[in-house]
Order: sequence, then C-alpha cells, then structure tokens
Amino acid sequence: MKNKTAGLCRFLFFVMGALAVSGCSLESSITSKSTGLSSLSACSPDQILSGQCAADAGQIVTSTMGSNVTSWSNAGSGTTVSASIPDGYYQSKQCSFEDLDLTPANIANGINVFGVLGTASGPYAACTDDVLNAAQCSTAASRYVYTAAYGGRNATCSTGLNAAACWTNAINQYTTSTAGANVNGADGLLSATIPSGYYAGTETATMSDTDLVAGNIRTGITLFGVNGTLSFSHLTASSALRDPGVKVIPNLTDLATTSAQLTLNNENTLYAGADLPTTGGYNYRDVPSMAVDDEGYYGTNCKYAPRPSSNCGTSQATLALRIADCQTANPSTNSWNGATQCNGGQGLWRLVVRSGANKEVWQDQRTGLLWSSIVNTAINWCRATGNTELTPLTFINSFNNTAGTPITGNGTIGALASGTGSNQETITITFSDATTFTVASTGGAGGCQGGSVAGGLTTTAGSTATYSDAGECSFTLTQGAVNFAANDRFTLQSVANASYSCAPGGPLQPASPLSYCAEAAGLNSDAGENWGTGSYFTAKGGLGKNSTPGVRWRSPSIDDYKIADANGVRFVMPDMGIGGSSRPAPDGSVAGGAEWSSSVVSFNRGGAWYFFAGYGYVYFNVRNSTNGARCVGR
Repeated sequence: MKNKTAGLCRFLFFVMGALAVSGCSLESSITSKSTGLSSLSACSPDQILSGQCAADAGQIVTSTMGSNVTSWSNAGSGTTVSASIPDGYYQSKQCSFEDLDLTPANIANGINVFGVLGTASGPYAACTDDVLNAAQCSTAASRYVYTAAYGGRNATCSTGLNAAACWTNAINQYTTSTAGANVNGADGLLSATIPSGYYAGTETATMSDTDLVAGNIRTGITLFGVNGTLSFSHLTASSALRDPGVKVIPNLTDLATTSAQLTLNNENTLYAGADLPTTGGYNYRDVPSMAVDDEGYYGTNCKYAPRPSSNCGTSQATLALRIADCQTANPSTNSWNGATQCNGGQGLWRLVVRSGANKEVWQDQRTGLLWSSIVNTAINWCRATGNTELTPLTFINSFNNTAGTPITGNGTIGALASGTGSNQETITITFSDATTFTVASTGGAGGCQGGSVAGGLTTTAGSTATYSDAGECSFTLTQGAVNFAANDRFTLQSVANASYSCAPGGPLQPASPLSYCAEAAGLNSDAGENWGTGSYFTAKGGLGKNSTPGVRWRSPSIDDYKIADANGVRFVMPDMGIGGSSRPAPDGSVAGGAEWSSSVVSFNRGGAWYFFAGYGYVYFNVRNSTNGARCVGR
C-alpha cells in the first residue's frame, strides 16, 4: 500500500485576461511499517506493487490510478482558479487548464498573465476630445490619437494670420496660407473674381467705369456717390438758328458755311451774357438772317432725309433687330441726324420699318417714340383717335358778382354732363341766396334752361341739388361749410352733340366705333386691319398690339407734334414737308398736310388741334371735318 498526500492546485488568473497552465506538486510521506506485519515485506512508496506488502502506519493505499486534471472554476471571479483532484495515485500526470482567449491581444499592454505579456490598449476610460489626456484612455474606431493636444495644434486659431500651429472647427471655417489682395475690376464691368485667400479687412474691392461722372448722370440722381448734373439742357440742342451742319445744296455757293451744334447747356453756361459763337466750327446768329433762317420747308437750309429704297425691318422680333436690319438693307438712308442735316436743334432718327413706298416707321432717338406714316388722309377726329364720348359740358369759371372775385362759399359743382340734344351754348348758374339759384343759357329755352332740380340745398354742409334738363345737360351743386351767397356764379359751356358727338351710332362714329390708332376695348379696326390676327397697316410697319414685338399706338397730342417737329420729324417722314417733286433732290415722297392731334380745343370743345405737316404750324378745326391721321407708338 502506498500513502498519498493530496495537494491543492492553485492558479493565479487575471479575471479579464485568460487562464494559464500550472503544475500540481504532490507531497507524499511514507511512514514506517506497521507493527505486526513483519511477515510481509515493506510496501515500496510511490509505485504499483506486484505482490503483497506491509504498509506502515500513515501510509495511504489506493487501487485508483489518478488522471490529468483539466477542469477549473472561478466562483468568485477573482485572481485564483481551482480544481478538485480526485482520489488516486498520480504518476506522470498533469494538472493543466486551457483558455483560448489567453493571447497578448487580450491582455492589457505591459501586463503578464501566466507568462503571456499583454499588448492590448485597453480597457481604459474613453479618451476626451481635443485635450491632452493625463492617463491612458480608449478611443473608438475611425478616430485619431495624437501625442499632443489637437495633434500639436493646441491653440485655437484666430481670424487672420496665426503665428503658430492652431486648430479650428469644421463648420464654415477656412484656412489658407494665401493673403488676399485688393480687387480691381475692369473698366465698365459690374463684377470681378475675388481670388482665394484671407482678407484682413484692409483690402478693397474697386469697380471702375470711366463714364461714371456727374455729367453722365441725371440731375438729382446719385450713383455710387456721384451726384448727377445731366439735365434736359445737356441732352437737347439749342434751337438758336445756325448754318446747317452740311452744305445742303452742293452747287449753291451762298450756302458754303456750315456749323456744328451746341447743347442748351452750352448756350446757358459757355455763352451766358456773351454772343453766340461764330468761329471754331460754329456759326450761330443772335440776329436772324432772312435768307437762311427759315423753318426748312423748301429743303434748302435743312436737308430732307433721302428715301430708303429697300424694304426692311418687317419680320424681326425686336425693334433693335428691325433697326439693325434697316441699317443693312439701306446703309446710307437708314438714319437722319439733325445735328448735321439741319439748321437748329434737331436730333437723331432711325428707320425701323420700310414696308413699301412712303410706308415707313421711324424712331425719334430723343423721346424713343415711334412715328407711323399717314394711316388715313381724310377722317374725322373721333375715328382718328378712337373717342366714343358725347360732347362734354365743361366748367369755364366761377366768381361773385364781378369776374375775378372768388365766390363767397366753399361749395362745389360737379357731375357735369351733356345729353344727346346738347347745344352750342354758355350756361350761367346764379345764386340769389345760400340755397336758391337760377339757370340761364345762351341757347334760351332750347338750351340747358328750364330744367328740374332733384334734392335741395340747405345751409348744412354736404347738402346737394342736382339740376337736369332732359337730353340737354345736368350738374350737381354741393353746399360747403361756408355757404353759397347771393351773386355767386358758375359758368359752363356745352357743345352741340347733333354735330360733334363721338358716341357710337352718332354723327361721327358708327354703331361699332372705329379707331385708326388706339387699339382699346370697345373699339374696332378699319377694314384694312385685323387686330385679332395681328394684321396691321403697312403705314404702321405691320406693328400693333398683337404683333411681335407688340407696339401700342395712339393719336399724337399737339405737344407730341411740337416736340417731334423740334427734333426734325418733318424732314424724316416720307409724307411730311414739301412734295418730293419740289425738293432740291426730287424723290417720290408725299407732301405734308393737316393731321389730327388728340388735343381738344379748350375754348371750343367742338374742335381739336391739328398739325400742318408741311410748314410745321398748329391750328384747330371742328371735329366733324376731315384731316389726315398719323399714329405715335411705344
């Protein structure tokens, strides 16, 4: 029999690490043979015996062969693991534990567990962003760890040039090693490219235009700090008479002198208090010459525009393209410049459309307005302008007792209207006291006299009385805070609707009223036009509301004519001035005649002003007479 000394295997284990293997030591002691067993040989310690033997006291005897010990437990999750060694005899056996996680990568860096030196960087506390961490720490995937705060850039970047490495955040922050420089735009350009770089607040961006001067900016307007001085007088030439800018009649030696043109501003500043210039290319006169200082009708002192011969500007989408087309088609006859072609303050005109002989549209470059050729040679005023009204009852004056003395009260008269039976008459309303008035007419009982009153005036401000004479006239009087008084008078005037009414179905407009210029609601075109399909007179160059480009026409006012005449219209249009056969250079143009304006005569509402396109004078005629009609467009 043999004795066995049981030993406990103990193992050191780093809980978060792995198990290691350790051998078990067997302590054994064999006691002396027991008394009384002397007949048997003594048992040999630590071996399997082949025969009987005598064991001494204290010796362990077993018939069980021990096996390797491989299982373990760590109930307390501490640094020691243990295993029970079963009873038995152990010879050349091992006590070994295995854990596949016992690798360097699973053991903290610098720690030795069961002979395995760890290389793992954790576990440590999470690293703190953007600081120098005092102790080891753990970082997540896709992040960076530096040996110094912010990768050595431990100062916050300041705006501008930084003397040392620094850090900045990633939101709307830029870094550059390039210093910005002043930005200077090219002459006349509104924008320039700013190069990459940092701008410290001392650099400048400068856009320049050599035309940005006071004289090029309208007076009262400030552009980029430049106060404008340009006025009408800078843009319009002086109308003082001078020699023409060109020799109008080549074979007339008496017209050898020519003159450049002054602006009104030049006349008012350079020659203020002085004679007009007669040298240096100028030949102006303070005292007119009877031989040459005329209105130009005969074409000897103002040169008529030579007629363009090729159609042009008939299909382009813009006015600018039409003008350009006419420049190409008629290189020497597409413009007229009064500065060189005439003897006063005339301006520049450009051909927009030629759609046939004497069917031309020109643009006044000073006003921008388009001028058509004659659209009708003999038409009444209502059809020429498109007016569809009855003749008006108009206010003439008001006074108390004597003309020039204001009425006493502050009441008013209004809602003036005439009727279909209106006469040519003057109507007088006379007060006998604050609330009573009478109506008298130069037309007598057949005029606006003897009508009835609706409502009635009282001394209360705002009270009204409406007077009406059926089919003749009507008006409304309104009492003021200061009442009307005796001898307060109003004078009105009316026109005969039987002769001059423009109302549809009246004497001057058919039931479907016509308009030769204005293309407005309620009006109809002449048979020669079809507004709906965009078909317009050749005299208008085929232009109108529904053309491309769209042009809106109207009848010119008498002042439109006056301004256009000052700019030279009579020498430009093919149907103004003297007839073509009588011109110094005969052509096929048409002599100018009387043309309706849109302006009514204030002292005779039955009439309207007309412009005589031959000589350039203005006069008036009754609206039921016939004159030519021309249109002005925008």
